[in-house]
Order: sequence, then C-alpha cells, then structure tokens
Amino acid sequence: MVNNYKKLLFILFFSSVISYSFSQNESIDSLKNVLRITKVDTLRISAMDDLTWEYLYSDIDSAKKYVWDALRLSELSHNEAWIAITKQSLATIYFQTAEFDSALTYFELAKNINEKLGLKDKACSNYNGI
Repeated sequence: MVNNYKKLLFILFFSSVISYSFSQNESIDSLKNVLRITKVDTLRISAMDDLTWEYLYSDIDSAKKYVWDALRLSELSHNEAWIAITKQSLATIYFQTAEFDSALTYFELAKNINEKLGLKDKACSNYNGI
C-alpha cells in the first residue's frame, strides 16, 4: 500500500514538473515571437521585461540580457514609466544575485521616477525592495 502511494506521488510530481516546463517554454517562445514580429517600442519593452521574469530563476544571464535591452529601448523611447519598471526588474535581478548595493541603487532610481510620475502604488513597491 505504501509503495503505491510513493509511485502515485512520484508520477504526480513528475507530471507537474513536465507540465511546468512545457508551459514555461511556450510562454518564452510566444514572447520571443512578439519581439520578432512587432516594431512597437512599448510592446517590445513589455515582452523583454516579461522575458526577464521568465528567466529570472532559471537563466540569470538571459534575464540580465533582456532587462538591459528593455532598459536601453525605454531610455531611447523616453518612456519614463517603462524606465522605472525595467529599473525595478534590474534591481530584482541584482537582489537575486546578492548584489545588494546595486539592487538598492536601482530600487531607489525606480522609486524616484515613480514618485515623479505620481505612481504611488509603484513607488510603494520600490520601497518594499529598499
């Protein structure tokens, strides 16, 4: 009886891992497709930021690549809201990699932009990182 439960638990665990892997790859593929097809800056920035979060816990180098690309495009577009969002994403990456001084810097930069734009809820989120 105990062996049957162990087998069942193993099968359930294994199938959930496979399901998660496929759904993550599907999401990544869809976001990369958006990047390939669209020329609209805000959609490209959004897709890059989403890719940053998709890769955050599995491939930190890819997460860094996408967040820096998103930040560059945000700055070229002079889109302050997206600059703040991507700086917060960058801060989260630095926090995740235990680069706390850099994380603090980018959380504060994002907070300052959000306060300037009057986005109090976003600024509160930045304070949470600080």
